[in-house]
Amino acid sequence: MQALKSRCISEEKFLDDFFASLTPGIIPAAEFIDWDRIAREVKTRSSVIEYLSGLSLEGIEDEIRDTLLATDDPTTYISGFLELLGHTADELAVREAYLSVENSGQRIGKGDEEAATEVARLLILLGMPRLLKREVKDVLLGVKIGLETHRRKNVGGRLFVKEVQGKLTRACKSLSRELHREVSLKPEITLLDSRRNRKRVDF
Repeated sequence: MQALKSRCISEEKFLDDFFASLTPGIIPAAEFIDWDRIAREVKTRSSVIEYLSGLSLEGIEDEIRDTLLATDDPTTYISGFLELLGHTADELAVREAYLSVENSGQRIGKGDEEAATEVARLLILLGMPRLLKREVKDVLLGVKIGLETHRRKNVGGRLFVKEVQGKLTRACKSLSRELHREVSLKPEITLLDSRRNRKRVDF
């Protein structure tokens, strides 16, 4: 079936309409950095920040080990130390060592001195002493701002889906009027190629 000429638009008109719909970005400036959430998260690390701010570089490995053994919540301290180093996952693996935050925290909580020594030694290898030459709270703030790039990917994707959904919904209404039948929009569909491979796509 050949499209009616009255419904065809020129290539130039299509490009003009397309470029007119573009914006430099989809994330509002107010959502670029979630300052309120960052402030709350920094506050939850106040005990770790206070501890490290008063820590001396001399004998730091033994000091960290003893603190982990003495605290009631070694897991929180371990995750806080690692977050200051820009690592927020539950596990950490380098050539020299592997660390499970939860497992190490549980072992240390039971008085395992070897586990506490392993964590303290790994923190030294990762460069923890370098942080003590700075304002620890400012370091954590900088880490949090840097990690915002991951959040923005999710925010951008969500906003893009919302924007596209609005345009497609309007297009469905227009098509329904022209075709005199209901044209609906599915939020997600699964496509199959000739080899029966599946691909899930939005709309």
